[in-house]
Amino acid sequence: MNGGQILARTRAGTVIAALLAAGLARALGAEWRFAAGVLGTALWAVAGFTLIERLVRVALLPPGSPRPRGRIALLVTAKLALYGLAVWVLLAGWIPPLSSVLGFSLLLLALVVVGLAARPDLAAAAGGTERETDRS
Repeated sequence: MNGGQILARTRAGTVIAALLAAGLARALGAEWRFAAGVLGTALWAVAGFTLIERLVRVALLPPGSPRPRGRIALLVTAKLALYGLAVWVLLAGWIPPLSSVLGFSLLLLALVVVGLAARPDLAAAAGGTERETDRS
């Protein structure tokens, strides 16, 4: 599994986990704003994660390569706008802060789960052996 696959699976896993968590929250009697906050914040995290991934791919080029400054500026502007929107939603009180914490945490959880699942592939790609993987 390559880095692109890991990131794609992380995004998909986050969306699936957010749908399940929001549904579970509603099933357990949570207010709709809480469930919407979990889902919305997880989707915000996926959008931010995608923007950072694209920014890294566009900006980190070999020395001497021309950098597409316009595209970099557009991605940075989009990321800042996404932050601004999130702050505005939180300060406006549309969603409970705890739902934001839970929704954002789903991205981190998905990244860890996907990374652990991919570990044997990562060790093989780095030239490691399965025995080296077992020691850590």
